[in-house]
Order: sequence, then structure tokens, then C-alpha cells
Amino acid sequence: MMICGRIISWHGVIILLMGAWLAITITASQDESCKNVAKPVAPPCWTCDRCENGQWECDPVTCTSDQCVDGYFTETNMCCQTCPNGENCKFTDVIIPINRTVSVGGVWCACVESEDGSGLLMAKCI
Repeated sequence: MMICGRIISWHGVIILLMGAWLAITITASQDESCKNVAKPVAPPCWTCDRCENGQWECDPVTCTSDQCVDGYFTETNMCCQTCPNGENCKFTDVIIPINRTVSVGGVWCACVESEDGSGLLMAKCI
């Protein structure tokens, strides 16, 4: 029985989607050790480096917390964006570096963490 989720298959791997969290478990073999079981090929943006109770456990790739509006992904790093100009925000068409105040069309704007405690960056103008 499954509550609040759905199961999908990705190349023979069972993936359980639960809201925003994605959990993957790849069963090894009847042997309770992963020593004699080849490490599975991880889905994109995942690593399968932990063995627990005879099963390979896969975790999402951990990215740095950099946030930017001019970020991009590379062929070698499709999981985590690269921020060439560091953390920043955008107001109209102007990119504002974090913790810097700039004049944009007659108003002063700064790129700061939002006040809701989420850690997300936002342009705040006065």
C-alpha cells in the first residue's frame, strides 16, 4: 500500500515520488552485503555510493547553494548550475550582485536574502 506518492520506473529502477522528495532504492541481491554486487549506474544527478542492509542507496547530487539569474549548466555538469558572476538577483534588466546596492532607473536596489527565512535571494528596491 502506498500513501501520497506514485511509483515510476527509470531503466528498471523503481523511483518513489513523494511530493518534492525523490527516493531511490536499488535492491542488491539475496546476499546481505553489497561487497559482491556491482554498484549500479546512477540516474542523472544522483550518486549511488551507500550500501545499507544489502541495498545500494542513491542520493541526489549535492550542489553549492549559489543562486544567480545568469547561471548555466555545462555538458559535464548538468546537475548544478555555474554562477559565473557569483550570487546575484535581477531587477528589470539589471543584474545586481549579492549585498551590493545599485541605482536602477532612479531607485536603489540590493540583492538580499528574502525575509521569509527561505534563504532565497531577491531584489529589494526603495
